[in-house]
Amino acid sequence: MNWICICVKHKYGIPIKLPKPKEFEFVNIIQRLRIKPKDFKKDCVSLIVFFPMHLQIILVLARYKLVNEKPIVEEEWKDSPGFYQIQSKNLNNIEKVTHDFLTS
Repeated sequence: MNWICICVKHKYGIPIKLPKPKEFEFVNIIQRLRIKPKDFKKDCVSLIVFFPMHLQIILVLARYKLVNEKPIVEEEWKDSPGFYQIQSKNLNNIEKVTHDFLTS
């Protein structure tokens, strides 16, 4: 859909933007794209339904990546053993939540 919008807005409806999606690989580049507004709106509505799920996946993975960038080393927290245990528990919880979310 993004490719179609870019072609319509910046290429005057001519399908010359590269790279082309697989579905438009062999489209005639001499003719302008022809799509019915009803069909385009249907595609937009179907994307709106999936957007929250994709955003949620991105946020879960970003949180997982953030907590795993620097491993928790017990020796670094010897002056605050309680904090080390809390961080370890939080990390395990995030790993569990991420695994459960991605496998459900």
